[in-house]
Amino acid sequence: VKMLKTNGQKIMNITGEKPGKKLGFILHALLEEVLNDPKKNTEDYLNERTKTLVELDISELEELAEAGKRRQEEEEREALKAIAREHKVG
Repeated sequence: VKMLKTNGQKIMNITGEKPGKKLGFILHALLEEVLNDPKKNTEDYLNERTKTLVELDISELEELAEAGKRRQEEEEREALKAIAREHKVG
């Protein structure tokens, strides 16, 4: 999530949301989109997409966020495997 060109504070400024689960769901939903298409990792795109995501029902948003979390975990596992192969460990 830290690689995103946005963060929780920016999302709160745009949406008026308070810190909480919904904010985290939005961040992870955005992460899923950026992992699928890195060209979307621009402040303009993420700000506009945030405005759409904040309007979603919390359960719908949670589903998108869970997909983002799973994708993040997969990417991290693959990166660790690559490092292990490179250094001939594990």
